[in-house]
Amino acid sequence: MSTFRSETRATKYQQKFKLPPNFPETLREYTREVLRNQPTDIYDWSSAYFKEKALIEDGVDLGNVREEVLLSDSERELGLRLEDAFGERDTENTGELFVQLCKAVLLESLGLTEAQALYILSNPDIQVTPQGTINHKDLLLIPDLLHQIVYFQTTGHEFTSLPVSDPNFLIHGTSREETSHLFTTAFKAADTSSHGTLTIPQYRSALGSVPIQLTCRDISLLVLEAPLTGDSVVPWKEVIDSELYLPLLALGQVFSQFGEQE
Repeated sequence: MSTFRSETRATKYQQKFKLPPNFPETLREYTREVLRNQPTDIYDWSSAYFKEKALIEDGVDLGNVREEVLLSDSERELGLRLEDAFGERDTENTGELFVQLCKAVLLESLGLTEAQALYILSNPDIQVTPQGTINHKDLLLIPDLLHQIVYFQTTGHEFTSLPVSDPNFLIHGTSREETSHLFTTAFKAADTSSHGTLTIPQYRSALGSVPIQLTCRDISLLVLEAPLTGDSVVPWKEVIDSELYLPLLALGQVFSQFGEQE
């Protein structure tokens, strides 16, 4: 039985299009990634997203593709700015800069806040050398790092602070008194020469032995902000006396919550 709708020219003679293969799945994946990444420039981000998908579809090993091929235009421009800013400070062209110089680039050249800069530099893929430096050329190759910087610049996202001045404040469920005791015990055990100092590798290893389940980012934060002598060693007693670790570990907890939301 025919109906008015089926007999109208709009439907009777309308060309019927077939959906391309895998279109529904592709659209679902794309929508999910858009919602997860919340790109500020949907066109720029989508261009990079589908470029990567096309490379994968063609069987290209992305591990052998230069990272910049997969960057959006804004991320590529940012990468060039960072490369120039690092290069200006790396006057001897060693490829490395001291931690505080790397942080200064993020603060002064990119306008990030202190917490935003520490979030970027505490990425577990960034390693501080025994001399207290970071390879700034390798830093630019870390996946998602440029995307995170663009996100901070465009959204102005800031991290909330936790009440570390509260005597009852807990670090991973541990009181500040017990935390101080555990850190002191770990540092003393690592300081086999009893000089009151630790090399950066010793300091990192000692932090990993503290039994309060520090995350990789927690340890990275503590290494990044460790006070260093002229010999690039950490005066660990100063860390304990100043309770330097408390605000950094509190910040680490906030970073973890933010990472879960990304």
